[in-house]
Amino acid sequence: MDIFINSTYTGSMEGYRLLRMENGSFHEIDSPDDLNPAVYQFFSEDLFKALWVDLPYAYNSAPVNGFFGCKGITGTFNNGKSGVIDFAIYADDNELKALANLTQLCLSNYVEFCALLFKDICIENGTYIASADTLIEHIFALPQKKKLKFCNNPDGNYCSAEDVFHLAVCIGSTVRAAEQLSQMCCFAVNESKLIDEKHFMKSVWR
Repeated sequence: MDIFINSTYTGSMEGYRLLRMENGSFHEIDSPDDLNPAVYQFFSEDLFKALWVDLPYAYNSAPVNGFFGCKGITGTFNNGKSGVIDFAIYADDNELKALANLTQLCLSNYVEFCALLFKDICIENGTYIASADTLIEHIFALPQKKKLKFCNNPDGNYCSAEDVFHLAVCIGSTVRAAEQLSQMCCFAVNESKLIDEKHFMKSVWR
């Protein structure tokens, strides 16, 4: 699994930086070709607060990859600077079950997950430092809790084309969000399947 962040902090001279987390360092994303198009869209458009989908090639085909992302996570870095992290984790087809488990832990332990990001991602002399393996290990150490009601197909059991869609929290145009989801998921996603940020935060902030 690959972890990406789009982050900034108070006083940063570079503003938001889109980075791939590796073991101990970050790789700067210089081109959209450096990551999956759906993940890049998630970061670059103000449509979703959170999004979890698995991505098939075509209607009724098995998913070939998937991702979970959450934007606007706030906290304080180790250097004492307040900051914002947009987070996404991308998985190949053989990692989708692990992604489902990890996402459920992130959502059902949302406060602890947000704190983990600011604990495990450090900034030294303006450079982001972290280990993807350590962060994943810490997320998997979070307690298993009851699955959240607004997640569709939380266990990743694919019985129909619609099962690739898990969660979408809309912060922009619901019409555009539904259109984008329909293109990603290869079937028509109704606006009624979107939840708003208020509903999401009320469910996870506990």
